[in-house]
Amino acid sequence: MNNFSVSIENYNFTILDNTLSCPTSTWKVDAHLHNFYEMHYVLSGSATLYINGKTVVISSNDLLFINKNNLHYPITHSSDLKFVSLSFDINKNNNDSLSFLDYVKIKKYLLGANDFIVFKEKLFKEIFNNLYHNDSNEFLEMGIYQTSLLVFFTFINLLIKNSTLSDEELPGETSRKYKDEIIKIDKYISEHFMEDVKLSELAEKFFISERQMARIFQDLIGEPFHKNLQRQRMNVAITYIKEGKVPLTEIPFLCGFKSYSGFFIAFKKHFGCSPNEYKEMLLKI
Repeated sequence: MNNFSVSIENYNFTILDNTLSCPTSTWKVDAHLHNFYEMHYVLSGSATLYINGKTVVISSNDLLFINKNNLHYPITHSSDLKFVSLSFDINKNNNDSLSFLDYVKIKKYLLGANDFIVFKEKLFKEIFNNLYHNDSNEFLEMGIYQTSLLVFFTFINLLIKNSTLSDEELPGETSRKYKDEIIKIDKYISEHFMEDVKLSELAEKFFISERQMARIFQDLIGEPFHKNLQRQRMNVAITYIKEGKVPLTEIPFLCGFKSYSGFFIAFKKHFGCSPNEYKEMLLKI
């Protein structure tokens, strides 16, 4: 696997390339999930996948986006299937940037994206046709970097274009103070999700009113505080379930829940199945 890291306008993009330099005609992967974003572009053929309780069919020239922490695996595929896989995440570095709102915007729309999305855009076909027009390995290696970035930015533009989320900033709150605090707030929650974190306490810690803090989550981060906290707790819970080293009855208390019943209700609402059903599904595959 090739690992490409690039910094553009003080953004750090990490692109993990699985198959660009050598398209594969086989797709045999066990059920899995991961804490990064993934895209598959079908060069030829077709495939049916299971993604978080649903099945999706992709065929030639489709780009499939799979959001973070969604259980997925291929069910069947045609004998002529060839595809390209791109995995990525995005992290803001510590340098100041006048274009910081773009970063907030990208994070916001990625958070608000569905479990998976299938795009049928001619532009992706043109991008990949150009990459594979020459069979030279040297050409492929040089083209991977540019292709990955072009696919990423094209995808982001489509995601924003098709989203129903509001793209408005907080009225009267465009000062650097609020923008700079977002990363600190997100980092704090990721480190304290197992505790009884409250919006009022978070607001007090960062010297922001509770009302302003709620609006930062809703309008800039892209989801309400309680949903953000719940999502981070669910992400950790499914990691524990996947690893299988901790009994189900102990997982809630490692993820910030006070009881198994509360965890059970939240888990079923989030994933559409119970924790035990989720575990059994992993064992069967």
